Amino acid sequence: MQNDKSLSLFKCPSCGAPLEPETGTPTMKCPYCGASIVIPETLRTPEPSSGHASLSDVTELAKQGKLDEAARIYSKITGLSHEYALISVKSMAGIRDEEPASSGPEIIRGPQVGTNYQTPPSVQVPSQPRVKVRGGSCISIVIRLVVLISILSAALPSLIKALPFKLPTDLPGFSEENPIIPVPFAKEVISFSPSSSKDPRAIGVDGDGNILVFNYNSSDIQIFDPEGNETSLMAITESNGRKLNNSSMAVSRDGTIYVPGFQSILVFNENAERLREIRNEEELFIIYSVTVGSDDKVYVRSNTGIIRLNENGEVDLKISEETIEEVSGESPGFGAIGADAQGNIYFSGSINTDVLKFSPNGEFISSFGGDFNSVRQIAFDGYGRIYVVDFFDVKVYDSNYGYINQIDGSFWGVDFDSQNYMYGVTTQTDNIVKYEIQKPGSE
Repeated sequence: MQNDKSLSLFKCPSCGAPLEPETGTPTMKCPYCGASIVIPETLRTPEPSSGHASLSDVTELAKQGKLDEAARIYSKITGLSHEYALISVKSMAGIRDEEPASSGPEIIRGPQVGTNYQTPPSVQVPSQPRVKVRGGSCISIVIRLVVLISILSAALPSLIKALPFKLPTDLPGFSEENPIIPVPFAKEVISFSPSSSKDPRAIGVDGDGNILVFNYNSSDIQIFDPEGNETSLMAITESNGRKLNNSSMAVSRDGTIYVPGFQSILVFNENAERLREIRNEEELFIIYSVTVGSDDKVYVRSNTGIIRLNENGEVDLKISEETIEEVSGESPGFGAIGADAQGNIYFSGSINTDVLKFSPNGEFISSFGGDFNSVRQIAFDGYGRIYVVDFFDVKVYDSNYGYINQIDGSFWGVDFDSQNYMYGVTTQTDNIVKYEIQKPGSE
């Protein structure tokens, strides 16, 4: 009688059919869809009679001339039919045999001897020395190699898991969870939802790792601790009480909050105290977005161009709308802005598909990209890498505009903390997600 554990049913991962594990083999074939399946170790039972269940034992049996027994074991290990298993076993023993004509795919052979066949004039075939093949034709060798490669490819994950030692996980492209799956560029750490009734649009992180989220519908800011627990809620309105329904907010490392109003920028601290209101009727007539640079200066995209404000809220740089249109070759639209640690200013319009770079003095330097759909934000990590928040994903570049990687998903915006963790607001699930980003050199 079989062991009760071998009678346990499990499902085929391909078609979901209930299966009964076979005895004495780590793999089996689904009788419903034909998929090769690795039997979980907890459901495996040793073969009661022979005990031969390894490739080395199969090779030894083949060399001893016990071909049927070796083919039976080889068939159970690989999932091949007995006929093809016998071909492989005979090949191990150095015995030539033709593949069965009744099973397997039809083999299309090349021109036969005597056929009037010429190589096309455009193709030059180098002459090669004739190679004597022992025990079979060249096409038989090719067929056997293809079969062997298919077997090894299917069995590779199981063989790796069966190794008596662990593969090194510090090698590029390997992870501890699965050594054959590349490590992702951005690994999710935590994910949470502000509230079912909220509509989060903008995100910022202060120097203590607190997460601030601006909600579009309710015109308020929720503050969460680094673990995602809500600590406070503050309403954001104009001085006359009018709500602000926008998708932009900037947070400095000291916790100062900048929210664009209709004709001004409202400044708060994390205690919901209104610090001041930056108003400039001419330069900030219509405000589209705002960001804070590493220099703690405020950068604004308004209808008149790109404006930089000093610590007193005064305009100390303006890149006019005419200049932006001249270097981009078209009307830029609303667009998104960002500033790196050196004070260089980056801008991508909602119409043009490039990212424009200006010096701290406002001089045009260069542009890159050209394949963006609709840029929502431009951000930077502590390593100087550029993150372009596009409509469908976040594309990552080095400081020389070389493409590094991308983070899949649609985000309203992102921000980085002092430890180079990235925080994003998703557009489809309204979740706040924290990511661990790969360090330079490990991409």
